[in-house]
Amino acid sequence: MAITKAFTDAVASEDVRGIRIMMKDSLLVDLTFRDFNEMSSLAARVPGLYDAHDGRAFVEDSSAWNDDYMNKLMVQVVGNFSRERLDHLKKVVRYLRPVPESVRTGPQMPRHDTSSATGTSEQRRRSADYKTQKAEDERNGRIVKVVGGTAVGAVIGGVGAAAVGATTGAVIACAAVGAAAGGVIVASTTKGV
Repeated sequence: MAITKAFTDAVASEDVRGIRIMMKDSLLVDLTFRDFNEMSSLAARVPGLYDAHDGRAFVEDSSAWNDDYMNKLMVQVVGNFSRERLDHLKKVVRYLRPVPESVRTGPQMPRHDTSSATGTSEQRRRSADYKTQKAEDERNGRIVKVVGGTAVGAVIGGVGAAAVGATTGAVIACAAVGAAAGGVIVASTTKGV
């Protein structure tokens, strides 16, 4: 189980946007989708988490699926978190990022490391695509900031962000406190908030 305290805090505070972002990101981190499924179960009772599908058509021809299309879906799913869009996104991710046989059959489920500098050229390309998508999300006001450090900072930053995360200024203030303590802060913001 790799469910983070930040996720459970987001569920407890009913932070729909934060939950959506962490759930969609989990699809690329855990290619088995076990974390996504567990997150989905934990967040199932959060009001407003799932949307009715907005009617936007999907590309059904898998030969046309590429990283650009997947990245587009990753952005769209935050704004329209419909079960139809999630199901389609999972099909696209599974097509583009198949679960290696060793992961499917092995006793330990290793995590997909998108930051590996020593991986294959395909892994490095995928990492670059993901970083490009994250930069685009940040430019468009759909961001998740993560800063690493100690457990003390995680508690300070996580609780602070959950408690006052209603405004961008408050989230930035919590990020500064958590970063000073060396913690982990997860905050989602939208431009103009």
